[in-house]
Amino acid sequence: MKYLLSFLIFLIGISCGLEQSKKRERIVVHCGAEQIEGEHFLSDSTRFHLSNAAARVNTEAYQGDYSLKLTNANPFGMSLMLPDVKAGDEVAISVWRKGEEKGYVCASKKENSDFYKSTNKVVAEAGDWKQLKLEFSIPENYGDKELKIYLWNAGEKEVYFDDLVIDIKPKIQQQEELAYDPKDAIKIFIDDQGMQKLRLKRAMAIENGLLESGDDDWVKGIIFYKNKFLNARLRLKGDHLDHLQGSKWSFRVKLKGDGTFKGMRTFSIQTPAARNYLHEWFFHKALEQEDMLTTRYGFAPVMLNGRSLGLYAWEEHFEKQLVEYKNRREGPILKLTDDAYWLDQKVKKKFEVDYTIPSYDASVIVPFGAGRVVGDTLKMKQFNEGKNLYFQYKYAYAKASDVFDVRKMAQYYAMMDATNSYHSEHWFNQRYYYNPVLCKLEPISFDCFADVGIFDYYGANLLAEKAKTELITRHLKLFADKEFQNEYFHYLKEYSSEAFWKKMYDENREELVKLNGAIALEFPKYKFDINQFYKIAQQAREALDSFPDRKIFDQFDDRIMGVRNNYKGKAEMELFPHLVHAYLNGTNEVEVHNFFSDSIEIVGVGKKESFIQNTIGGVTVLPANSRKKYIGKVQTELDNAKYLFLKVRGQSQVVSIYPWPAPQKISSYQQLLKTASNPFLERNDTVYIAGDNVVNSPVLITKNKTVVIAAGAKIDFVQGSTFISYSPIFAQGEKGNPISITSTDNSCKGFNILQAKVRSELNHISFDGLSNLNYGGWVTPCAVCFYESDVTMNGVTFKNNYNCDDALNVVRADFNVENCRFENTFADAFDSDFCTGVVRNTVFEKPGNDAIDFSGSQVLIEKCTINNVVDKGISGGEKSHLKVKNCTVNGAKIGVASKDQSIVEIDRSILENVTYGLVAFQKKPEYGAGTIKAQNIKVKKYLFMHLVEEKSMLYLNEKEIFGKEPKVAERFY
Repeated sequence: MKYLLSFLIFLIGISCGLEQSKKRERIVVHCGAEQIEGEHFLSDSTRFHLSNAAARVNTEAYQGDYSLKLTNANPFGMSLMLPDVKAGDEVAISVWRKGEEKGYVCASKKENSDFYKSTNKVVAEAGDWKQLKLEFSIPENYGDKELKIYLWNAGEKEVYFDDLVIDIKPKIQQQEELAYDPKDAIKIFIDDQGMQKLRLKRAMAIENGLLESGDDDWVKGIIFYKNKFLNARLRLKGDHLDHLQGSKWSFRVKLKGDGTFKGMRTFSIQTPAARNYLHEWFFHKALEQEDMLTTRYGFAPVMLNGRSLGLYAWEEHFEKQLVEYKNRREGPILKLTDDAYWLDQKVKKKFEVDYTIPSYDASVIVPFGAGRVVGDTLKMKQFNEGKNLYFQYKYAYAKASDVFDVRKMAQYYAMMDATNSYHSEHWFNQRYYYNPVLCKLEPISFDCFADVGIFDYYGANLLAEKAKTELITRHLKLFADKEFQNEYFHYLKEYSSEAFWKKMYDENREELVKLNGAIALEFPKYKFDINQFYKIAQQAREALDSFPDRKIFDQFDDRIMGVRNNYKGKAEMELFPHLVHAYLNGTNEVEVHNFFSDSIEIVGVGKKESFIQNTIGGVTVLPANSRKKYIGKVQTELDNAKYLFLKVRGQSQVVSIYPWPAPQKISSYQQLLKTASNPFLERNDTVYIAGDNVVNSPVLITKNKTVVIAAGAKIDFVQGSTFISYSPIFAQGEKGNPISITSTDNSCKGFNILQAKVRSELNHISFDGLSNLNYGGWVTPCAVCFYESDVTMNGVTFKNNYNCDDALNVVRADFNVENCRFENTFADAFDSDFCTGVVRNTVFEKPGNDAIDFSGSQVLIEKCTINNVVDKGISGGEKSHLKVKNCTVNGAKIGVASKDQSIVEIDRSILENVTYGLVAFQKKPEYGAGTIKAQNIKVKKYLFMHLVEEKSMLYLNEKEIFGKEPKVAERFY
């Protein structure tokens, strides 16, 4: 009822809508130099007078008898001042030119100050005559009402001009005529108060030349989409003013409660032009095909308060749904703050001052959703790990393979070079996902093309060619890593082939044609051209084929960037809060970084911004941004201080203290590697393990090896040791002579196989008394982990694992588990995420939580016995598809569960001694309902035969049971 009341209030308040304006006529001027009046040319309609008719000649003409002749002594002509132009107007000017290339068509403000456009680019030819064309939109902060258009000879030789055409098309204010189906539209309703707040924010952005976003910018709104009613908060979005043109504003949208849009909780909508229409969409399709992280991206019509705003591009924001949708384990997403960078541009324009600031050095590594990260101990550990890795990349302190999932980073660079999508590589556009299993960063591609589309950003066909550019030293450090090199050149060869892009085009052609048609309704000049991708790819391939010896990168192996100190001038005080940063190193130490152009005095700390609670003894001064002395540390008597009090230029200042430690040059993963070794016999890249072994330090097996464990071998991991292998395992145990892997002091931190390229085989091996990898911020959920490592298991036992989520966890892999046994596990017995596989003839005895819990997986579970389960016998979640045949569950809270858009098919199975036999529901709002299809199934000794949530479905022995129960998840979580 309250939603309906809110909606009615919004409907009453929409009458104001967006700004209305009278319909303005299109202006078309054509001057062929044929008519004159006194000192002026006349347009064909005689409505407009253009300057310098004295320069008319009849010796040359493109059409008719006359043309304009401009010389070095008389360089300007056909000048015209057009009144009443407005922001968003589309201007197209063309003229035919004969003579040298220094003949230009130009446009500027009346006084030719801060707005100027010109071109001498040839778009068509007719004999000796060449056509020039200049096209642009009037920017939001244009201010003047007049636009000056003229022709200019900037050279020494004479130039002739003829057939000038000026076409000024008013920005569409009303777009109801666009033929979009209303049922496909995102319908937004914002009341008068919210609209006024947005208008004021837009006006400020236009005045400042950029949009500055803050926490108080949000307004309440309601969204309707495909019969879904969604409560939302919205704000203006985008740094540049192209996001605020005319009535087509860009928005960031946060949905409240359990609302989702296409499985997203937070997303943006913006004009398709901002990312060059279909370029971004098509590129995202290529990224998705290559299993690279990127934002979900698409198109939809948008209506605001009942008025059509035309077609918009929607794009996912950086939340956990992004990585989970791409089949990754949840982990923090990191970025560099860019407040100083954008504010610097505003301040310089406002005060017309000349100085430089260290905006890159002063950028802070932060997580998206910082509030949720700080409030969660595990997430905070993960963020600190990712922060340290990002810091190493920022200043080129470490090689690529120490920081990144090398293959993914190589794909990212190869894809950029094959498409010139360098807009995503700007440091303030970079986003990285911290993979908590690998303890590595993985890039997220987004904002790949600006409104100009494919462009040459670095002046080179490959980033690798810019071998002496200081600004990309961090790139070159990557190339000094041979492992990164090999992967990069491999993928660049693939992505720079025309065949790769032709295949992509053929697979998406039908949708491209459909979307191009929708875009053309509003942007008739646009047409997607696949040849642009072919051309850039060919240039990259030619550069690759002619690339010099890779030894050129060896010189960058030891290079670091470090904090620079070659900045000049005095920064404005408005920038101070963005150039001084404080971090909480533990409970009572605050570390301060000074990137400001003046020295600062540290005075004290407090938990409130209004007053000092603990004065720092003595005088602590940090000099102006100095390479060596810009960092200071102070001890405080106040625990967990939140604000730092300072003095600068005789003024008192306060800055917030980040509630995490300052970034370090080493991660937990790297610290662990320092103490890790391979204590086993190695010969010809094969590691042999036999006999009795006691291991008391971390074991590391590097890539491209083979690990063979002989029958009867025993390995006892003690004193917190762990086993980490990037190579496959071949355990050759026998039924009468099994392998034993145990921890007699219950301290083992897991048995981990990570990104092995060859399928592992485990036969007759017992894992007893292991826990998970838990070293600083490197934490895995399981005792035995196979990550991106296919595996076959036969006769394997998992028992008595302690203090971790899963006994066995397989992630992003294919598995075959047969004739195995899980016994007395601490929590879940077998957990798989984003896998394919088979579980057959396997026994699960006394799992501490779920026996089988599979997410995003396609698995056959056959002839398995599950006894005495604390929670669920078999659980499918996050779009899993499980087929369960000839299985028995005896003793469980829930026999079989299907949640979050999963389908569980059960055939010839028995559920006994269960509280709930079959349960179908939705747990996560970004997914849909669960489905169970059960036939030939027996449920014995149950309290409830089934529990089916609203919208979920149960098919029980050919009978359809529609869900009626509300909020089932709340009963179990």
